[in-house]
Order: sequence, then C-alpha cells, then structure tokens
Amino acid sequence: MAYVYLIASYLPPSQAVTTWTAAVGLYAVLVLAFFVPRHVLAEVGAVVGIVGVVLIPNFGAPLSVKAPLAGVLAALLMVSVARFGLPDQIGKPLAFLAGFFIYALVSALSYGAMQSVQSLTLQIATVFPIAAFLLQLDGRRLERLLWTVCWIGVIEAVWAVANALEVLPLPWGILGKELGAEGQVHNLIEQLTVRGSGSLAHPLACGWFLAFCVVLLGKLSGRSRVLRSIFAVLYIAGIVFTGTRSALIIVTLTCVAILIISWRNIAIPAKIAAVFVPVALALVSAISFESLILEPLGLYGVDNTASYYQRADSADAFFALLNAPVSLLVFGGNPDQLSTRPEFYYLAQNGIFAIDNQWVSALAKTGVIGLVLLLMFISGVFRRSRSRFPCALFLVGSTLAFSPLDWNIGVVMWVILALPQVPQREPGKNTAASPSVVSDSEASNVVAGGIGKESAAGVI
Repeated sequence: MAYVYLIASYLPPSQAVTTWTAAVGLYAVLVLAFFVPRHVLAEVGAVVGIVGVVLIPNFGAPLSVKAPLAGVLAALLMVSVARFGLPDQIGKPLAFLAGFFIYALVSALSYGAMQSVQSLTLQIATVFPIAAFLLQLDGRRLERLLWTVCWIGVIEAVWAVANALEVLPLPWGILGKELGAEGQVHNLIEQLTVRGSGSLAHPLACGWFLAFCVVLLGKLSGRSRVLRSIFAVLYIAGIVFTGTRSALIIVTLTCVAILIISWRNIAIPAKIAAVFVPVALALVSAISFESLILEPLGLYGVDNTASYYQRADSADAFFALLNAPVSLLVFGGNPDQLSTRPEFYYLAQNGIFAIDNQWVSALAKTGVIGLVLLLMFISGVFRRSRSRFPCALFLVGSTLAFSPLDWNIGVVMWVILALPQVPQREPGKNTAASPSVVSDSEASNVVAGGIGKESAAGVI
C-alpha cells in the first residue's frame, strides 16, 4: 500500500476519488505482474511504455501524470527481471544509449541542474522498460502491439481535430494543470484559434506522434489497404489540425520514399508525379521561396522561433559552440543555463531565447562525449535494423524540425521501436507458447520496428 500513497502524493489532493482510483488501478497492475505469463507482462509493459514515451519526455503533461507512469514502468521492469531475467540480446545500441543517459545524468548532477535531472530520470524510467519489454515479444505479438499504437493514433487524431474545432477541451485542466497559450499560434488553418493536441498536451507532440503512425502503417500488414488508407487520412487530418509543419515534412518524405521503393509496382501517372513534383517544388522554392512557400505556410515575416529564418540561426549555433572553451566543448555545460551561455548571445539579440536544434543542445549539454555516444547508438540501430528507411526519415525530419518535442517523438520513439531484434516466425511453427530471443547469428534475419509480409522485401 506504500506505493498507493506514493502515487497519491503526485496527484492533485482536491481530487481524492481520481487519485485513489488511479493509484489502486496502478497497484493492481503491479500485483498482476507477479502472476501473468511473460508475454502478457511484456505486452502490458510495452503498451504502458509507448504511452509513457509520448507523455513523459515532453513538458506539456503535468508531473502528476508523468511521475506515477514512470514509477509503474520501472516497477514492472523490476518484476519482470526478478521473474524472468533480462533478455539475452540487449545489444550494444542499448548499451550506448545507457551510456549517454548516465553521462548526461551525472553531468547534470555535477552542475546541480535539478530540472534536467528530473527530466532525465523520467526518460530513463521510460526508455529502458519499453526496450526490455519489446525485446521479449515475438513477431506476431509485436505486430499486434504496433497495431494498438495505430489505433491509439486514430483516437489522438480525432481528439486533435475536436480540440481545434473547440468541441472537446484539452484534458490536462481536468488533472489540475491549465495549459497556457504557448504553442497555440501559427495554425495551418488561419480561421482556427486553437491547435489540436489530443491527450498529448502540446500540438508538436501530437503532430509528430501522428506522423510516426503514418510511417508505422507502411511497415505493418494484417489489415486491408482500405483500413490503412482510412487511418492515414485520419492521421494527416489530425496533423493539419495540430498545425505541425515538421510532421507534414515527414509524411511527405515517407510518401516519396514509398514511391521510390515501390517503383516497379506503381502506375505510370504515379511515376510521372514522383519525378516531376519534387523537381517542380525545388524550382518553385529556388525562384520565389518567400512569396510562394513561406507566405502560404504562414512563416514569412514571423518574428519568433516558428520562422525558419530563426530556426536556421539556431542551427548556426552549432558552429558558435566550436569557439567555446575546450572543457565545455568536450564535457558539456550546465543544461539548465543553456540559453545564457556567451556563445548564444547573438541568438538573444535576434529574439531567440531557446536552442531548439537538438544536435546543438546535445553538444552544449553533454559535449563531444555525449554526442559521440548518441551517434554510436543511432549507428548501432541502423546496423542492426532492417527498418532503415523509417530510421533515416525520422533522423532527417528531427534534424529539420528542431523542436525538443519533435526530437522526443520523432527520434526517441523511433529508435525504441527499431531497437528490438525480433525473430520472424518460421512457417509451420507456433511461436505463441513462448517468445524466443534472437541470437547473434540470427541478427541478419530479424525485423525491428514492425513485422509484415512486405518486410522481407524491404518495403515500408
């Protein structure tokens, strides 16, 4: 019962019924974890983790929700390890990710940056449980779980549209935290005064989660093309009503990638479009980037960080860091005082008070050491995964998008789902009884991030 009191301490005291209902429910999940089979525990933990990786790393949801969820994930992982042990094939990528988080946490503690310590602790409590649980799922269960993610995406898309149309309110006011006007400007639809956020507390988080679902649809089989098309339309509509332009970039890249990969199997009109549309867009961008591209997107003349001009300035900060003292360049600096560093004064003069480019942020916070660990992690995922196209798309998109929320949804969630080395089912063999763990020799025959008929041919 001590855990119930711990959960209750994080929730608003004025809501006794909600507090105790949530606390007892989470406590019941932990109790059941001692009795259910391994694959059931892994699926429940993975679903909770996928919900958590959307909410916990982002600054929109209240701590009263994030802290209990992270606590449940950590507790479920401890129960799983106590009963079944860790999966044999953890792999070097997860070790590099662990190294990055540990180094970032030690660095933040040494500077007394408690805000960053809290954020990193919540991220660690989310990332490692979900990675461990996904490693325990066989191909059939992994695909079923990822379809669950797609259904969650449908709910979020409908909810986001309802938010933007002001039919349904944002949920976090119910839990004791009112959201301000931050992030509610620069809507794609000028007539709307609210950007949809679903249950994700911020339009950027919601938009990128829906973009992730679009990419995920291309990796999964087992459902009709009509259903997948309906899902895709709902996701794109949700992205539009969140006003997340960077998420639309990812969707566009995904469509172009699918056309390229499926070149031999598509009709001639689609081939013509695949060749000439990108060329036409490039020419239009080169001839009149401001009037024909920025103005329709609502970006021309915008005097804040939504402007791509200022986003470019933020990216230029990477080169400014090269002039920092060697110790800061190698080991990093205080993450809670990033915007006040001398190297970034010129950004403040241009009205930029946050370093939104996450490569710049990683270099400034953890130095070359942290950046190398992060790059080794991503490189390890690429080498081990056959889902390289989604990996590349989200890597490019996250670099273009800059926002911390985009980074968490577009990269953290992507690498987690790409990380597990899941063996494909052999014909005539029933894998439902007990999920197996792949060995090093089988690494070339596994699929990360999704299982489907198309995956053997490398089609997303």
